[in-house]
Amino acid sequence: MNLLQKAKNYVSVEIKAFKCRNKLKSKKLFKIVLKSGNLKNIHEGKRIYILGTGPSIKSQNLIPLNKEITIALNEFYLHSDIDKIRPTYYLFTGYANHTDTIKYDVAVNWYRNFEKCIKRNNGISLLTIDDYDFLKNNNLFQDMNMEKYFLNYVVSSKKVNRYKFKKSYLNLFGDNAAINAIGIAMYMGAKEICLLGLDHDWILTFKDKKQNHFYDDSDSLVYKDHSSYFKRITLMDNLLLYIKIFGHYEALEKYARKYNIDIFNLTNGGLLDVFRTKNFEKHLNETQNQEIKS
Repeated sequence: MNLLQKAKNYVSVEIKAFKCRNKLKSKKLFKIVLKSGNLKNIHEGKRIYILGTGPSIKSQNLIPLNKEITIALNEFYLHSDIDKIRPTYYLFTGYANHTDTIKYDVAVNWYRNFEKCIKRNNGISLLTIDDYDFLKNNNLFQDMNMEKYFLNYVVSSKKVNRYKFKKSYLNLFGDNAAINAIGIAMYMGAKEICLLGLDHDWILTFKDKKQNHFYDDSDSLVYKDHSSYFKRITLMDNLLLYIKIFGHYEALEKYARKYNIDIFNLTNGGLLDVFRTKNFEKHLNETQNQEIKS
């Protein structure tokens, strides 16, 4: 990359930062988002597990992860062993990004159940700043004793090389929660990021008009009433989404290799082939035994 292109990239990020800063200040949310700066390098040199909701984790014993740093995604709180796994962080993509598919009252109860789980397990919440007013208006996540951070997802993960995690009020996004979480794990200083439950094989159940999670649609407040929504989704929609998501994954993988960050996909099966794969149980045992010896 020549100097002119580097200069253009720098200016592009700075303009984005300026606009976002002013927007947040106009809504009196800037200081709230700045608090997420406390997460920068908080787990420097450590390993972080990202826990998705794919069906593969039904066959995996995740309880030993209670000794690890973990980020649980969205409705992972429905896992039968959630109170034994006790994730460190809970990332919720929230209501603002799904207003076309989630009813308002459903979102309130969705968040309420999520909050109960986090309180019960003394977890740390990673929320979107776009839901700040929604949460305040519905008296959700207002407990001052709950540790929580509001993220501002505005920078495409494909631009990670331009971003380089310099601004605490600019967070990476990439069309699904796992990509947001990988960006956060990098921001936290992780040197190894392990992915679980990222099957990415929902296209295989497309004809059934069902989601593909470790839980049934009927167990989810969000998905049990989605039959009409899925009728509007075409195969082309799914294929285009795959291309977008995998493109974000590839950008993060290239960035990780450049800065000596290991990303391993420990999902049992699935279609995600961007990252190096390893067996979950073997990798967990090896790493935990190494730490015991050291």
